[in-house]
Amino acid sequence: RIDITGDALITYVVRSETLTPEQISWFIDNDVSRALLALGGVGEVNRSGGVDREIRVELDPQRLSAYGVTAAQVSQALSSVNNNLPGGRVTVGGSERAVRTVGSATSVQQLRDTLVPLEGGRTVRLSDLGSVEDKWGEPRRIARYDGQEAVTFNFLRSRTASEVKVAEKVREEVARIDAANPNLTIQQVTSSVQYIEESYLASLEALALGALLAVIVVFIFLRDWRATLIAAVAMPMSLIPTFAIIGPMDQSLNVVTLLALSLTIGILVDDAIVEIENIVRHMRDGKAPYNAAIEAADEIGLAVVATTGTIIAVFAPVGFMPGIIGQFFKAFALAACISVFFSLVVARTLTPLMAAFMLKHSNHEDRDPFWMNGYLKGLRWSLSNRWKVFLLGILFLVGSIGISIVAKMSFEFMSPADEGRAAFQVETPPGSTLAQTDAIVREVTRRLEARPEVTSVYAAIGGQDVNQANVYADMVGKGDRDLTQQAFA
Repeated sequence: RIDITGDALITYVVRSETLTPEQISWFIDNDVSRALLALGGVGEVNRSGGVDREIRVELDPQRLSAYGVTAAQVSQALSSVNNNLPGGRVTVGGSERAVRTVGSATSVQQLRDTLVPLEGGRTVRLSDLGSVEDKWGEPRRIARYDGQEAVTFNFLRSRTASEVKVAEKVREEVARIDAANPNLTIQQVTSSVQYIEESYLASLEALALGALLAVIVVFIFLRDWRATLIAAVAMPMSLIPTFAIIGPMDQSLNVVTLLALSLTIGILVDDAIVEIENIVRHMRDGKAPYNAAIEAADEIGLAVVATTGTIIAVFAPVGFMPGIIGQFFKAFALAACISVFFSLVVARTLTPLMAAFMLKHSNHEDRDPFWMNGYLKGLRWSLSNRWKVFLLGILFLVGSIGISIVAKMSFEFMSPADEGRAAFQVETPPGSTLAQTDAIVREVTRRLEARPEVTSVYAAIGGQDVNQANVYADMVGKGDRDLTQQAFA
C-alpha cells in the first residue's frame, strides 16, 4: 500500500572514504532497506546512483551445439529452480493464511550446479554450458549532490500513514544506522516533510494566538475576570472533544483541520458570551447567581441553538463537495461543525453551571464603557436615516464587485506555496546515453549553484529512462532571498 500521489518524503546521501560504490549500494539494498521497511508506515525504499548486483549467465554457443540444447531450454531449467508459486492455504491460530512455494539457488555455486535436461534422459551442469558469475550490472542511474556523484536513497510512506510520524521514525532509525557504521556517513539531502511540519506548527501558532486574542477581546468587553475565565474555558472544552471524534473518522490534525479550528475559534466563545451576558443582566436585576443562571439560560436557549444550527448549516455542505476539492474540504467541514456543536453543548451545560458558582455581585456601580456613547450616537443616526444607510450598503456591495472585476481576480484550485525547494525535470533527446544526460545535468547543477538563492542541489539521473533526470534545488529562507520559489523556477 504505497502512496503514489506524492514525492519521496526524505532523501539521504551515503558517503564513505573506505567503501566502494558497489559496497555502499549493497549496504543500502541489504541493510538500510530492511531496517526501514520494518518500520510501520514505510511503504517503499528506493536507491539512486550506485550499481545493482546481478548474476550473469553467459552461454557458449559451441557448447550448446555440442550438447544439443538451446538457450530456451536452459532458461526453462533455470525457471524451474527459481520460482515463486501459490502453494495452497493453512490455518494458523484460527485464521486462514495463504502459502507460497519459493525455491531458488542460495549461492552462485549452487546455480552453477543446476542440471539442464538433455535428450535421452541425460543432464548437464549449467557451468558446462557457459559461465555463471556474480557481477555488478551496468550503471543505469546516477545521483549527484552538489555536483559530486553519490549514492542516495529515499522512501515513500504507506497510503494511510502519517507523513510526519513516519519521517520521525525514519530519522531515528537512520541516526541509529549512522552511529552503528562509523566507516560511512548518512546525510539528509532533501525533505518534503519539512514544509509540512512548518505549516503544522504555523497552524498551531495561529490557533493559540487566536484563542489568546479572543480571551483579551472578551475581557475588554465583559470587564470581569470571572466572566472572562468562564468564556475562555469554552474554547478548550469545545476543542478537546473535537480531537477525540475526528480521529476515529480517519482525520488527523493537519493543516486543513487546524485551519478550520483557527477559523472557528472565535465562534466557539460566542454562545458562552451570550449566555454570560444574559446571566449578568439578570444578576443586575438583583437575582442570585444560581437563579439568574437558570432563568437566563432558559430565556435565550432557543436563540442560542438556532444560531449554532445556522453556523453548522453553513459549514456542513462544504464537506459534500465532489472531486478533489471535496476531499480537501471534508476534513475542514467536519472539524468546523463538530467544534461548533460542542461549543453549543458547553454553552448550554457548563457555562451556566460555572456562572452560578463563580459570578459575584459587583460592589461598585456598573458604568458603561468609554465607547458606548459613540456607539449609541451612531445607532441613533442609522435608525433615523434608514434610506441613507441602505444606499450606503448598496454602494459598498457594488463597489466590492467592481473592484474584483477591475482587479481581474484569478481563479485556481490552490495558490502555489513557497516550500523553499525548486524542482526541475531534465529530458534529453530520445536515444541519449546516460553519460550525455549526466553532462547536461552537471551543467544545470553548475548554473543553479551559482545562484545566491540556492544552498544545495540534488539530481537523480536515469532509472527507467536514461534520458530523464530530476533536479532539486534547496533554497535559503524566504526572508533571505528576493525571489519566490515560483519566480525562481
